[in-house]
Amino acid sequence: MATPPPIAGQASKSDAETELLPVEVSQTIWIPGTERVWDKGSVMAIGGLKVTVRTQAGKIQQVDRGLALPQNPREAGDMTSLYYIHEPGVLHNLEERCKLDGGDGTGQKPYTFMANVLIAVNPLRQLPNPRISEVVNTAGSAPHPYSIAEMAYQQMVYNSGTDQPTNQSVVISGESGAGKTESSKIVLRHLTTRGLYGKKARGDEIETMSKARQQHGTSLDHRLIEQNPILEAFGNAKTLRNYNSSRFGKFMKLQFTSDGEFKLAGALVETYLLEKSRLVYQVDGERNFHIFYQLLAGVSTTTRQEFELTQAEDFCYLNQSGCYLAEETDDRACFEAVVRGLSCVGIDEQVQHVIFSVAAGLLHLGNIEFDQEDTPEGEAAVIEKESAKRALTVASKLLGVKEKDLWKVIMTRDIVTREETYTVRRNEQAAGYARDAIAKALYSRMFDWVIKQVNSSLGHDPNPLPYIGVLDIFGFESFQRNDFEQLLINYTNEVLQATFNNQVFIAEMELYKREGITVGRIKWPDNRECVDLISSKPNGILALLDAEAMNPQPSDAKFLRTLHSKHSKHPYFPRPHPKDMEHMFIVRHFAGAVSYTIGSFIDKNNDSIPADMSNLFSCSSNKLVPAFFQQEPNTSRPGKRKLTKSVAAKFSNQMQELVDTLDATRCNFIRCIKPNALMRVGMFDPRYVVGQLRCQGIMQTAQVLKVGLPTRVSYSELVGAYKKFMPPDAQRLFANQSDPTLITAILWAFQVPMDAYKLGITKLFFKAGKIAVLDSILKINWVTEGPHIVSRMKLWLARRRWRVGLAKVVAQNSFAKLLRRIQFRRNSVARIQRWWRALSLRRDFKKKRSAAVVVQALFRGMIARRLFKSKKQEMLALAAARAAEAKRQAEEAKRREEEARMTAEIARRESIARAAAHDDRLRMEEEARAAEEEAIRLAKEAAAAVAEAESAAAEATAAVEHERQAELRAIAEAKELEERMKREREEAERRKEQALLEAANVSASLLSGLAQVNSVQTPSGQVHVVEIPDNVSQENREQLQQLNDLLLSGAIAQSEYDELVPFLLEKPEEAPSGAALTAEQEESLSRLYTTGVYGIQIRCPACGATNNTANGNHCDECGSLLTTSDESAAAAADPGTTGVRLARREACQR
Repeated sequence: MATPPPIAGQASKSDAETELLPVEVSQTIWIPGTERVWDKGSVMAIGGLKVTVRTQAGKIQQVDRGLALPQNPREAGDMTSLYYIHEPGVLHNLEERCKLDGGDGTGQKPYTFMANVLIAVNPLRQLPNPRISEVVNTAGSAPHPYSIAEMAYQQMVYNSGTDQPTNQSVVISGESGAGKTESSKIVLRHLTTRGLYGKKARGDEIETMSKARQQHGTSLDHRLIEQNPILEAFGNAKTLRNYNSSRFGKFMKLQFTSDGEFKLAGALVETYLLEKSRLVYQVDGERNFHIFYQLLAGVSTTTRQEFELTQAEDFCYLNQSGCYLAEETDDRACFEAVVRGLSCVGIDEQVQHVIFSVAAGLLHLGNIEFDQEDTPEGEAAVIEKESAKRALTVASKLLGVKEKDLWKVIMTRDIVTREETYTVRRNEQAAGYARDAIAKALYSRMFDWVIKQVNSSLGHDPNPLPYIGVLDIFGFESFQRNDFEQLLINYTNEVLQATFNNQVFIAEMELYKREGITVGRIKWPDNRECVDLISSKPNGILALLDAEAMNPQPSDAKFLRTLHSKHSKHPYFPRPHPKDMEHMFIVRHFAGAVSYTIGSFIDKNNDSIPADMSNLFSCSSNKLVPAFFQQEPNTSRPGKRKLTKSVAAKFSNQMQELVDTLDATRCNFIRCIKPNALMRVGMFDPRYVVGQLRCQGIMQTAQVLKVGLPTRVSYSELVGAYKKFMPPDAQRLFANQSDPTLITAILWAFQVPMDAYKLGITKLFFKAGKIAVLDSILKINWVTEGPHIVSRMKLWLARRRWRVGLAKVVAQNSFAKLLRRIQFRRNSVARIQRWWRALSLRRDFKKKRSAAVVVQALFRGMIARRLFKSKKQEMLALAAARAAEAKRQAEEAKRREEEARMTAEIARRESIARAAAHDDRLRMEEEARAAEEEAIRLAKEAAAAVAEAESAAAEATAAVEHERQAELRAIAEAKELEERMKREREEAERRKEQALLEAANVSASLLSGLAQVNSVQTPSGQVHVVEIPDNVSQENREQLQQLNDLLLSGAIAQSEYDELVPFLLEKPEEAPSGAALTAEQEESLSRLYTTGVYGIQIRCPACGATNNTANGNHCDECGSLLTTSDESAAAAADPGTTGVRLARREACQR
């Protein structure tokens, strides 16, 4: 687990803790101070671990040996060239370079390198930029943002031999007022100018051509420059620390052509975390966004009257802080620059007028003041003042919505339940919150729309092109009260610091590689745990904030309790004082511990707007306002908690995307420093500056560099410093030697330990604190000690020459020996190759022969198994076919048995129907029964045959020959059974036809004795129909006619017809007596009764009416149910007809 950093404000003791630097009596050193952080003094005495020091103020102090830090002999443009890289050394170097040398301050050098990082101390005034010819294609250019921009361009173009250009990023950070915006302008100015002419242009050519293009107003580089006033107007504001402070983060991506020329092709602007809360509230001494003051100062009289604009003091959104002017800012001139910039990016005057109308509408919206009244539902806000009513009217007009609709959105809210939606009035405070939420939502969306229009004019190419990104991001912040915005800003700096650590120290390792130096593993600080504390899921601070916001009743107090519960033992989450735990939590950042005060985290994290607000402005008559709310992703249903991403979640995603972009590029860093809090030119406040150095990780970088080889001096610089002090004979001796040879000889002559330095290709690298030996070399007396030093240098040179000669001899001997060894190895290789080829061939032959035997055996086995399998499958298929055939024959026998049974049943029924040939019918029944018994016997024999066939199928798998015999036997028996059943069926058919013929003859003979019989052909066959004689009664005639119709239609059978007709042709009194009806006759007679052929006359017991049962079983008059028990009563009532019917029934029974 990484060790947490110290709390900001503490003096750095890492120098003392790591290694004691050498100090001597009378040496100038630094000791911890009060006002200036570090005081300069002179060493008076050294005793053990204590040092006695006289400060410049004349005060004598005794300090620990580890806190006495030597002073550097000179200032340096690259602080890695300092003898001692410690906090007072860095601070003093920056102060010396920032001094206003000369009357006009032309000697001021506010820019300083630390390795590849540019430290830019804000000069708080305009300084002339260096000529492009001094930067382009020039090695070792002076520290300046131009140098960083040129370095990024060169690294993109010359990509270390890779196939694709290396994308670059320039990360500019610092606190408000440190000059980030101006530094980004300088970088952009150089990159746009550099990109106009490509990589082959020389510096003087670029200067000449750029002057000729300054008047060109439509080029891409001109639009890039002109967009700056727009972004500053809508996104910058005056703060206590800076009169032109960027209140948002900005990442500008400059694209270059991929055709090898690397000319400027397009650009894109991405923004982060606009400070929307500034629109509705500013602290004392600060202003709102610049655009409002510029609008009031620069708009025409006609437009002023149209928008009803007056002075800044008249608008609540502008008069809270009492500050209306910004230093060194001309709002009217800035407004003109904004108008020019909007025109340059393609926004015409008409659209500009609409943009300004929205800005004016926001000012009037802020003037809507509320009073409170008591209602039956509780306290409710009202608008009573005339000025507030007028502000509502003007704001509605300028924003393009109806006044009553705007009033409703501000003054009421909808509550949704499962059953209904109802509207409630807001109180005075809630109405104010709603008004401010509308203003912030409108302004942020207008800002996003303006950025979108700017991007559309910059010609961004969606295809991947080489690019350089310029990131202007807010620096680390720590105030007396830190809120949600400070947490997000410091989280951003934590993420960027991790990127900074990786990229800076990777660049340091690449430098060592280029110089041919091997160093051990350098461990740099890792703030991953702090980043995870804030952003990890599910227990990170931001994730817990989102989780609390999703609760039914979220509160900051519950969120704070959750934080202390989840992270009570986290090393980067120290516990505050017990009295502060209810309203505060602390995060230990890389730059120091910061306390955050709870109170509005939940509200500020909510980025959703009510649906009624979105619907209202989506229908605005203003041309731009509906565009602000197109595809609105953050609306929520009335009364329902939002499901969209919060401010923290969206910002965390943005940061992750930014980090992914930076990690995919080569980063170049500019750390901006503000020299004093009062923004005074020429004033350098060490205490104020050292806090920024610590917050931006510069001192941390210095400490890490000290682990490696922080001090590096070029050979040419050392030769220039030492060669002039050398005796003439020594100068002649090394006249033809290279600079590294001379410096190596000097270091050896002065017996400098070899572990104190490393020899690079172009530079001499020293470990921390070891470069002091160079001063001791300059301090020697060449008159007394010179001859000894020169003799040692000559000795080193002689030894070097002897080593070179010896190396040559050794090399020659080694070469000859190596040559003999090579020849021997070649001969041996040839013999080994011959032997190996023969061995390989023999091995291959044996292997192939063995393989052939194995393959043959496998092949034969495969053929045998395949033949056996085929035979087995054929036998199984044959047995299965035989079993299936036997089963089919059994089923066929069963079906035939069923048919025989049905035939017997039909024969039985038909024999029963033959009433006139009773003996023949009995004989036929006996024969049918015999046929049935025969069919049953045959079925049993078939079943036995099936069982035998199944047994034969089961035995087929064991004995194929036996199965074949059983199959032949089963087939013979089945054929015999089939022939026997065929004979039986033919015999049954013959008997059936004979019986039917006899029955028909009998029926015809019986009927012919009573009446004339006619043969009629019907669809169902030939039938015999009687002609109705004249002596039949009318009632019987009708019934005979019904029977004829039924017979001809096929409703009754011939046998039934033959049984019933005689009773209708005979006279009732002549009918034979004593004959009982058979069951079949009774059934036929009953069916005829139910079908209406005969009916019974029954008297209704309820109403006395006479009814015929042929018409139903209910009375025709009253509907009562009739029963056969009423038959006698009906006969008594009507003895004529009913009596005839009863007589006929009795005759039939007889």
